[in-house]
Amino acid sequence: MVSDRNLLAMLTNGNRFTRDAHFEQLKPVYAVTAKEIEAYIKTCLK
Repeated sequence: MVSDRNLLAMLTNGNRFTRDAHFEQLKPVYAVTAKEIEAYIKTCLK
């Protein structure tokens, strides 16, 4: 089982977010970067 601390470390590390080959097929299409995802998650966790 993953500890809370390890889970938070994984979710707030933008280097872990890689682009899926089919990401562009999602509707609606959003042009977001790994850093933007990281910032959004950190904002939600505050």
